[in-house]
Amino acid sequence: MIALGLCAVAGAAGNVVVRSAIRVAFHGKSRPGRLECLDIGGDVAHCGFVREDIGHRRHLHAEDVVLAASVVVDATGAAGARHVGQRAVDVRDLRGAHRAVEEHHVAHRPVVHPVPEVEVRDPAGEHRRDGARLHPVVEHAVSVHVHRAELVGHHVVHPGPAPRDGRREGDGVAAAAQHYFNKSLDDLTIEEVAYLAALPKAPNNYHPTRKTERAITRRNWVIGRMADDGHISNEQAEMAKATNLDVIDVSDLAKSVRAPYFAEEIRRKLQDEFGNDGLYKEGLIVKSSINPRMQEIAAEALRDGLVAYDLRHGYRKAVTQFSTLDNWKNQLNEVERQQGMLEDWKLAVILDDLNIGFKDGSKGKISREGKDWAGDKVTNGSVIMVEKDADDNIYRLRQVPEVQGGIVIMDPHTGRVLAIQGGWDYQKSEFNRATQAQRQPGSSFKPFIYLTALESGMTPATIVMDAPVAFSQGPGLPLWQPQNYSDKFYGPTTLRVGIEKSRNVMTVRLADRVGMDAIADTAKDFGIYDNMQKNLASSLGSNETTLMRMVTAYGMLVNGGKKIDPSFIDRIQNRYGENVFKRDKRQCPTCGPKILWGDHVNVPMIDDNREVVTDPKRAYQMTSILEGAIQRGTGVRLKNIGFPMAGKTGTTNDARDAWFIGFTPDLVFGAYVGFDQPKPLGRKETGSSVALPIIQQFLKTAYAEDLIDPVPFRVPPGVSLMQVNAKTGRRAYPGDQNIIWEAFMAGESPDMQTTVYGGDTVIFEEPDIDYNNLFETIPNPENPIPSESFNDPNSSVLQGTGGVY
Repeated sequence: MIALGLCAVAGAAGNVVVRSAIRVAFHGKSRPGRLECLDIGGDVAHCGFVREDIGHRRHLHAEDVVLAASVVVDATGAAGARHVGQRAVDVRDLRGAHRAVEEHHVAHRPVVHPVPEVEVRDPAGEHRRDGARLHPVVEHAVSVHVHRAELVGHHVVHPGPAPRDGRREGDGVAAAAQHYFNKSLDDLTIEEVAYLAALPKAPNNYHPTRKTERAITRRNWVIGRMADDGHISNEQAEMAKATNLDVIDVSDLAKSVRAPYFAEEIRRKLQDEFGNDGLYKEGLIVKSSINPRMQEIAAEALRDGLVAYDLRHGYRKAVTQFSTLDNWKNQLNEVERQQGMLEDWKLAVILDDLNIGFKDGSKGKISREGKDWAGDKVTNGSVIMVEKDADDNIYRLRQVPEVQGGIVIMDPHTGRVLAIQGGWDYQKSEFNRATQAQRQPGSSFKPFIYLTALESGMTPATIVMDAPVAFSQGPGLPLWQPQNYSDKFYGPTTLRVGIEKSRNVMTVRLADRVGMDAIADTAKDFGIYDNMQKNLASSLGSNETTLMRMVTAYGMLVNGGKKIDPSFIDRIQNRYGENVFKRDKRQCPTCGPKILWGDHVNVPMIDDNREVVTDPKRAYQMTSILEGAIQRGTGVRLKNIGFPMAGKTGTTNDARDAWFIGFTPDLVFGAYVGFDQPKPLGRKETGSSVALPIIQQFLKTAYAEDLIDPVPFRVPPGVSLMQVNAKTGRRAYPGDQNIIWEAFMAGESPDMQTTVYGGDTVIFEEPDIDYNNLFETIPNPENPIPSESFNDPNSSVLQGTGGVY
């Protein structure tokens, strides 16, 4: 449908804020309303129609009738407007015409002029003259900023919704410009503006691809009218008419920014902040933090990772089975697409061995590998899902994975979420496993135990005994004996290696030493848990949290200990273009539009007054240790990826949850994989084999496309780098092997080493010590294991909890 006209507002920047009374007949009933026009600077005006009886903007359609209107003027008293492309305008009832301007925030006294006699032309070009004083209006379904040159010079009218054929939808000239040309109003050419102006009469009749010739004829008529009215020259008109009608493929445009999990997070936050009315009726303009390309890469990496896991665990069953292949094409057309099938997957029926048929009657072949994967679970007549291979007419056998997961990509310096995928497919499940799923983080929580140890005065070279230990639970209760993933013990080990190799026993010893109260405080400061259970099992990641929380916490490690909150929204504006929300709350008192930039002007310094959750030097020590986990530890698959990176895997007990969280100097990321109803992922399925490859694929693609800057990690002032022996943690001497650079704070020395347990200085050269039998029992611990956990023999607490690797 169409709006009924145009509003021309003139005046210097910032001078015009007008509300004009108007009455419109909606479906035969007269309704009061107001035309609101706001000069928002320069040559930009903003207009909209508001129904006063219901208090929000209402679409003006062709069947609605403008009954009366007042005049919009500028500070100088110049009133002007043209009535272009209108129809269904009833000028017989002029009640309320020439009502005074209700509000005019200008320095000058407002002057109201009656609108002179106007010529009304309907879209077919028929003329009529009415001696009525009518001021036409423009109504935008959503708030848009439009140039006066577009309103007056190019005759842009509200084209209304585009043809509703499943391809294009939109309201307002700005939306139409995006839908048809992927441009803002400022960037439209004469011929593009003319096409939008041609749409209101009958959008379906001027479809740009189905009815191209008719659309061009109508567009050229509008161009001719623009020349007749003197808004463009005849030469410009002829050139515009000679131009093809080229519109974008909106299906491709939609794919480039398809992020339903991201959009749903924004919708929830808007609803919480503004309520339903504000969300759906206030014309809010939201600028999100999404990076479209990163989003696309992340979603693909997660899906490929889930498929890779699914392939390792066998084919389940065919979609259905035909008893006969007679008339197989018609049978196949009666089978509906399965929930969770990706867009480029197809249903096919096996005709004979590798030969398959499709719904349109065409045929192809599935790969031998796919047939062997399915084994005897598919036979002739089995309906299967397939995806086209790179080879012509060869298809890969597919199935929708049962396993689920999530991935988050974030800017660690601001908390801006750049990409998020909360599952295999949003249409199958709207549940966002990146923000809503509460799962055990396992060993990915360990860095915050070790950070607490660093804050208590230890160093990365501090020695911790990795030997059997049992904790007494009190009379009548069994001992708790945490185990390493390898079921072996390695004796005195540096704190750094404890993280790199993900040693459980060392972690529990540290937790008992520094105290679970301190660890719970660290977890709360980093936003991992609000109220962490203060028992030793929690040190191995047995408490539940979300992927988003873990990624955010790791972001605070690499950004130097600054508190960040994940944010999907950069800015929200209301219908008038006013900011109602900004993510960045920092103040810049010396900033402003009147600064004369030049070599002699210093860039304003903006104070960063965010909360500090840990000392930047301690944060760097942990960053350096996690970088070692990539070089020598559980994340070694990423060692040769080509740029500095740090991170930690996580696998919970029985491999129910698999994690990898990591970061570069300017990007933090994480992936989680698990079943929605927790069950083991399978033998040898760990964070390193399940979650890490998802991040690996994302990083390789993003790096290849220059989305990641390979800069080194930033070392804060006050940190000294010294060469040490990676095994012993002592200062490196000539002839030592495994030399690494270690980070120390002022006053710390790599020679100050004693075991946390045992009390004696460690002598690494001491022979014939079997640390697997060096058993120690710690009675009445300060940080107990809750006795109720032992009622379940499969309890993660009983088995050493989640942080097994």
